[in-house]
Amino acid sequence: MNKILCMAIAMAIMMLSAPLTGLANDGQAAPAEEAQVAGEATDAPKAGPAIPTELTQAVQQQVGAAMQTQQEQAAPAAETQAAPEAVAEQSQAPLQESEQAAAAIPAPAQTTGTVVNAVQEVMAPTPPPPAEPREEAAAGPVYLDSMPSDEVTAEIADSSKPEPVNPDILLTELIDEYQTSGMGRVFLEKMDRQELFYTTATAIVNVKSNRKNWVDHRVEAYREAILDAQAQYIEFLSSSIGATVKKTLIEDNQLPQFTDEEIANPSKVKSLVDKLVALGGTYLDNKLEEMGVDPKEYDAAPPSKKKLLMMKAIQQETITRSMAELSGVVPVKSFEAHDKDGNYKVAVAIVASPKFRSFAKEVLESRENVKPNARKVGGPSVRAQILGDKKALLQEFGIRRIYDQDGYPVLVSYGQSGMGYAGDNYQKKELYRQASFDHAESQAKANYALLMNAYGHTSSQTLESSVVKDVAKVTLRDGEEVPSEEFSTDMIKSEIQKIEVHGSIKSFPGIRELYRWTITHPENGQEVNGVVYAWSPRSAALAQEMKKTPEQKAAKAPAQPKHEGSAGGNVSKDVMSPNDF
Repeated sequence: MNKILCMAIAMAIMMLSAPLTGLANDGQAAPAEEAQVAGEATDAPKAGPAIPTELTQAVQQQVGAAMQTQQEQAAPAAETQAAPEAVAEQSQAPLQESEQAAAAIPAPAQTTGTVVNAVQEVMAPTPPPPAEPREEAAAGPVYLDSMPSDEVTAEIADSSKPEPVNPDILLTELIDEYQTSGMGRVFLEKMDRQELFYTTATAIVNVKSNRKNWVDHRVEAYREAILDAQAQYIEFLSSSIGATVKKTLIEDNQLPQFTDEEIANPSKVKSLVDKLVALGGTYLDNKLEEMGVDPKEYDAAPPSKKKLLMMKAIQQETITRSMAELSGVVPVKSFEAHDKDGNYKVAVAIVASPKFRSFAKEVLESRENVKPNARKVGGPSVRAQILGDKKALLQEFGIRRIYDQDGYPVLVSYGQSGMGYAGDNYQKKELYRQASFDHAESQAKANYALLMNAYGHTSSQTLESSVVKDVAKVTLRDGEEVPSEEFSTDMIKSEIQKIEVHGSIKSFPGIRELYRWTITHPENGQEVNGVVYAWSPRSAALAQEMKKTPEQKAAKAPAQPKHEGSAGGNVSKDVMSPNDF
């Protein structure tokens, strides 16, 4: 390495001597021999600005000292290697010529700092040429080894893990998507125009999906969400609100005290009791000591008294009561979200409007005489609409209105229930399955009463109170009163809420079972049993006809010709359209 450094210094001096020689020869070209020694086959450079004498002398001194040190280090190896000596001799020749050329240059004024910097630049090793940029390196980020490889691996593994799903956030996103790009956006627009009432409500499933009765808890969660949404509608129609706010302040700085009798003169009866207790206590103490137990651990606490010195309380009580008719309130959409741990949360959207309430009343009163809608003629059949995707039945709750292929309105009601038995006994399983279907049927039938003739009322009582208390306590120890204080601040909240909905219909014909299904839930493999019920003016007319006796049928007037409609509009993919409200 020292030899290479020596050769590099010689080459640097030769490059410096070229302009010096050019100045000394009044702009003449430098001798070709110098260029050949330096290993350059190029023309001599043009004359540059004057080089200060101090710079030339500093270079000469530094180069001379370096060459002398190099010669001293290279002397022991001269016997075995002759090539380095030849290089040294060749390096000294241009140095002498550079010294002679530099001596003839006039010395202008120059500061010492400039000389030192120039010498450092000459003596500094030449940096390696920059590497050519690689295209593949520019295509991506550059990573530095700023941490141990095991930490880097752990960090990469953590970053690759999916973020945990929050059912609350996911459910909110589903509702927002429905209300911004789905049919919910139309409902909101119509509500802003004061044409209908629209709202959503949520509820959690009280158990995780791995629990035995999870299916029934899920059904109850949807029922709770619908009930909460109906309560919002009831309060929207009519509310009676009462509120009371009050402040209480109590202050008494006198500490509690024991009377003289309590301290020194207990009653004879109490004295006798105390003696009996003492006698029994002494006997028990002796027995405890024999067993190695300290009797003092069971000593009774000394008597004490408490007294409220100061209290400040701010309290607000709010009572809300509402009562209204619920006829015509119908759920239009259901939502469901869950995380990987089996925590579920559900939501429903309901809609109510004067138009749909009138329809519910018409169904209740006219029944089989409800007329078809000519704009709905030509759509798919009821079974095609309901049973096109059987797995989707898991997400259907409540009641919906659709139209058959002839334009008649059809009220479709859904019900589902869990089985609650997971054993292998076939007979027992069938009994539980039948009970499950019975519960699903009850849900589906109840939806008709809650749609066409229902009333609801809500009541809630909330209490919020902020209490600050300072309580004094005096304890009697060995005939002396020992005082102490307890300071506390409490925030008290309480709520009592009740929601009740009642519905009833009488002698209502035409409700029939459309479909019965059993599906294994994809999340946990539990069996879900459900039914789909349907009502239409046609089914009501058939029921009324079948109730008549032969005599009544004979006296029946000629039937009116059946309305024949031509194929026109198409039924939208959504079960219910905002135009229905």
